[in-house]
Parts: sequence; structure tokens; C-alpha cells
Amino acid sequence: MAGDPASAILGSIGQTQIIYLSVEIVMFRFEKYQQQHHEIVGTVTDILEQLNENAIKSRPDLVHSLLSRLYSQLHEHLVLEDQTLYPDLLHHRDEAVRTAAEQFMKEMGGLNNAFKEYLNCWQTSDNLQIDPQSFIQASRRIFDALAKRIAKEDLELYPMAAKVGG
Repeated sequence: MAGDPASAILGSIGQTQIIYLSVEIVMFRFEKYQQQHHEIVGTVTDILEQLNENAIKSRPDLVHSLLSRLYSQLHEHLVLEDQTLYPDLLHHRDEAVRTAAEQFMKEMGGLNNAFKEYLNCWQTSDNLQIDPQSFIQASRRIFDALAKRIAKEDLELYPMAAKVGG
């Protein structure tokens, strides 16, 4: 339909410019995921700075507030990936891409469940004060798993998705 506005716009843009625009949109998506990773790592760093018995006993509300912020950041990140990244990869024409996406989702589901259990155990400031050493150990374990996941996404998932246009 030569008369519709979309055709007129596309006709005036040109094929090369459409390709560049598509690449910029894909890159913006990955920049957003990586920005969220940066924010998550920042919050984890803030929590790690408080992972000592004195800080936990003297400022449990601060530690609890940081945990809440981390949960919000992770939730927002997972929702964004579930709505924008995984649907494209799970329906990709290349079976290897679909399989990799399924594996990443499965692994993330396990980490997400572990993180929810962790938060459930430490859902109040009082819980932090009762057994700070257990909280410190549990925090280090979950943050180690989270750091590995972020690295795997940054080094494997996002490059693969960018390469296939996901």
C-alpha cells in the first residue's frame, strides 16, 4: 500500500538505515540488561559491605532494606528477560539457540527459587540479628551463585542472542 504512512516512512528511510535501526534496537536491549546487572552487582556490593556481625546487629534495618532493593532489581530484570528476550530465543529457527535458551531458563528458575528461599529465611530484621553468622554464610552462597549467573549471561547468553538477532 503505497499510500499508507508506514510505507511512505519505510520508503524514505532505505534498507541500510532500517538495518542500522534494527541493530541499534537490539543493542539497546542488551545495554538495558547489562545496566540492570550493574545495578544488581552494586546492591550486592552494598550488602557485602554490611556482612559482618557488628553491622548486622547494629544496623539490621539497613541490611534488610538492601535485601529488599536487591529483590526488586532481580524481579524487574527477570520480568524484562521473560517478556523480551526468552520469547524470541525460544521460538528461534535454530534448535541450538532454543536449547540454550531453555537451559538458561531452567538454571535461572533454580537460582530464582533458591533466592526466594533465602529471602524467606531472612525476611525480617529480627531474623538477621538472631543468627548473623548463618545469614552471612547463606548470603555469600547465594551471591556467589548470582555472580556466576550474571557472568554467564553477559559472556554467553547475550552475545548469542545478539548474534542471532534475539
